[in-house]
This record gives sequence, structure tokens and C-alpha cells, in this order.
Amino acid sequence: MIREKILAGVKYRFIESSELYSKEKAPIMELETAEGYRRRGYVILNIAKLGAGGSLGGGGAHKSIGDEQDLQDLKWSKSKSIEAAKNSSSRSEFHRRYSGAWRHAKHHGYLEECMALIPAAKKPKGFWNDLANVREAAKKCHSRSEFKSLYGLGYRSASLKGILDELFPKLVKHKH
Repeated sequence: MIREKILAGVKYRFIESSELYSKEKAPIMELETAEGYRRRGYVILNIAKLGAGGSLGGGGAHKSIGDEQDLQDLKWSKSKSIEAAKNSSSRSEFHRRYSGAWRHAKHHGYLEECMALIPAAKKPKGFWNDLANVREAAKKCHSRSEFKSLYGLGYRSASLKGILDELFPKLVKHKH
């Protein structure tokens, strides 16, 4: 629909945000920003429903207007994706917090360049075989599920060594 309007000659101005927002905050900021422009008399041409995260969460038309993949990426450019990678402490954080940047980098062939900017978070070989490391990681978690989510290999090691119940005792329900 937007492409047809542009091809029909509708005059428009692309307004790009210079801010980087987390996946959680992007929909909120999108609604607030759009409302501000609407109050000033702008007509909002958006690909996705406002607040759904689809338009702010993904990037600008970087090639031709007809390129459907690029229409998914209205926010991200290579420089913004690289900046997002630099602001990430791990590869999984980059993928989770800046999924639009990750997708853009993958689609445009510079994902490895972004990944090279993120410090490797690998533990030394045999790290999770040491029960002291497993116990230390478990102390930082409130539940088995949190432990599994944050320290998957530590959880696996604890499970294989049979110490999960020691680390996270199961609650026994009493029948009344």
C-alpha cells in the first residue's frame, strides 16, 4: 500500500530516529514518536501496525522500493547495526536486544563483521566440569529454570552429576 502511494506520486519525507532502543522499549517509543508527528499535522505512512515493533524494530528501504526484504528494515543501516553490536556484551544479547539490526546485518552480508566486534563469552574447556564453578553460577539464580536459561551448560553438568536437587531443592506439597 505504501509502495503504491509512493509510485503514484505522493510526496513524503522519511524521518529516521538516531536513537537505538531495546526490543521492549521500541514499541513504546514508536507510539510516542508517531503521536508527536501526528499532533504536528503529519500523516503516518507505516508498514506495520504502530506499537507492534515491526516498523521501529526493523530498518529503511536500503535498495529499491520493490525489494520486500528491505521494506522490513526501515530503521537499521550498517553503521547503526555496528553500533548496536558494539553496545552488546554477548552475541546472544545482540540477537535478542537488537533483532532488527541482527536481521539487517545477516540479510546484507555483514553479520560476521558485527559479531567480530562482540567479545567472545566462551568459558575455558572443562569449566563446567568443575563443580565449584557450577555451584557458583547456581548461587546467582533463584530457580532451576533461571539457572538453565542463564547457564545452560552448567545446568547440564549439574544434571549429569546428579546435584540439581542439592542446588535447587524441590518444594514438597503437603496434602491437607
